[in-house]
Amino acid sequence: MPTTKKISSKHLGRNKSKPQNEPRRTVPTRPRTKSKETALASEMAAYGITHVPVDYFHLGAFRYTHLNDALAQAKRIVQN
Repeated sequence: MPTTKKISSKHLGRNKSKPQNEPRRTVPTRPRTKSKETALASEMAAYGITHVPVDYFHLGAFRYTHLNDALAQAKRIVQN
């Protein structure tokens, strides 16, 4: 049986000295420039890395990568 361990607020990134409802301050990020995107595309090509979009099928709280699996589960739900 797996053991469980309580996670302290320190590990959750909560600081007890700040009020919980105070909004987090984030560092603004710079949008990628065309030259950066071109450089990344060139580097991907050099290493043979490709980008493939993935379709997900959502049913309730679950996500499926194959439509047939989502349909099969939906049919099982309807039968019960």
